[in-house]
Amino acid sequence: MPFATHPFGFDPTHGHTLDDLLTIGPPDAPPDFDAFWRESKAAADGIPPRPRLGRLVEERDGCQVREISYDTLGGRCAALLVLPIDGPARHGS
Repeated sequence: MPFATHPFGFDPTHGHTLDDLLTIGPPDAPPDFDAFWRESKAAADGIPPRPRLGRLVEERDGCQVREISYDTLGGRCAALLVLPIDGPARHGS
């Protein structure tokens, strides 16, 4: 019997139980996996991010959600930033 209830018109568990799904291991990494990510990080580290704070999306649960954008590999990237309404952020870098 599937382990989760859901509002979908299909079974996202494909009939598997949680125990079934937990036995599935990760695939083997491609041979160049480590080198690819080391080179990607080195390339990204050389790009000044030039962050820009965008519009306020919403405020809830003591936080504000804002759009942000920054430079990275391949150009400009958009993201969401969650900050506390009162006081400094306690996580992030």
